[in-house]
Amino acid sequence: RGALQRVRRKTVEKDNGNVKTADRKRGAGIKNSGAFQLTKEKEQLCEEYEEKLSRKSSSDESGQLDKLRRENESLSCQVQRFAGEKAELLRENNHLKEELYRKTMEMSKLLTEKEELELKIQELTNKQFQLAKEKEELCKQYEKKLIREK
Repeated sequence: RGALQRVRRKTVEKDNGNVKTADRKRGAGIKNSGAFQLTKEKEQLCEEYEEKLSRKSSSDESGQLDKLRRENESLSCQVQRFAGEKAELLRENNHLKEELYRKTMEMSKLLTEKEELELKIQELTNKQFQLAKEKEELCKQYEKKLIREK
């Protein structure tokens, strides 16, 4: 409203072929030539244009500010969503790390057991080989004994 009040309103009155311009704000009447009137009208149009441009600029700024606020709110929501997803992924990651640790420990235990079993297998294989030799010797001795007794 204040900006609208600043714009000087003019009325044009014709008086005996001369053009007279009255400024309502000041209440003063001035006789002018046609060129002076055109200059004043041009100034008035420039003022009105600048005021409209100023209003448009401020409304554009307000629109841009609203747009930026909405965008900021949207980005804040995305950040919160990503933070929630990150927290969930971290929990899952920690769970998987614990599971990996348990499985690694289990594998280590199983590998130790495997090595122990391989050693037992080696011992038993050696024992079997030894027993096979002893059996063979006993068989030879028994055959010799049978041959002698005949």
